[in-house]
Amino acid sequence: MKTPNSKDNAQLSAELADLDARMNAKESFAERVGLMPFAAGALAALIALIVAQSISHL
Repeated sequence: MKTPNSKDNAQLSAELADLDARMNAKESFAERVGLMPFAAGALAALIALIVAQSISHL
């Protein structure tokens, strides 16, 4: 027998399944990207530091 709560539970289950799928997609994206953005940022900062120091020594 279906009750009003079973409808709410079915809707909640669907929302949780959707949320779980989106979280898995985000985790998969994070695994693919890895540390590349951080490494690129560190490299850019290092280059900027070298350029700034070389300009200040002129």
